[in-house]
Amino acid sequence: MTTAAESDIRSKNWALPQSLTEWFSPESLWSMALEDIETLDWQNPQIVSLSRDRPAYQPKFLLGLLTCTYLCGIFRSHDIVRHCRENQAWQSILGDRVLNPKELSRFRRENRGLLKSCMVQLLKRALQKKYGLVGVLLPAGFKTMLVDDSVARLEMARHMDRDEI
Repeated sequence: MTTAAESDIRSKNWALPQSLTEWFSPESLWSMALEDIETLDWQNPQIVSLSRDRPAYQPKFLLGLLTCTYLCGIFRSHDIVRHCRENQAWQSILGDRVLNPKELSRFRRENRGLLKSCMVQLLKRALQKKYGLVGVLLPAGFKTMLVDDSVARLEMARHMDRDEI
């Protein structure tokens, strides 16, 4: 039996915005991203070792930052640094951290699969929240659309950083 919400989902022509800030504030996106990131296994021996050897390394922050900025249509590492410096909402998220474009690019290269997974999850949550679909079974092929969008954004970031770094 199909519920009214499920019928409504099937009738919509889904389109993701270039920037999720069309739907949510940067602070809301950041909050949703961090909630998702906290559900990951941060006791992985490689992460624990890396955090011990490099106390300044902040994988949760970098994962959240790149997930959010890519979904806000900011792809180039230098643009992310500039945007975080110039935009008041991102300044508050950044706090006293100093961003390095090379570090952002390196994190993206080394954690592409994790970034893709976090982007898919945040896109799914954003759509569910935007359209009031929390707890509703999403249509077939929906996840493929989100994965494709995330991969395209990662490729854009890779290409834009290639000439810079």
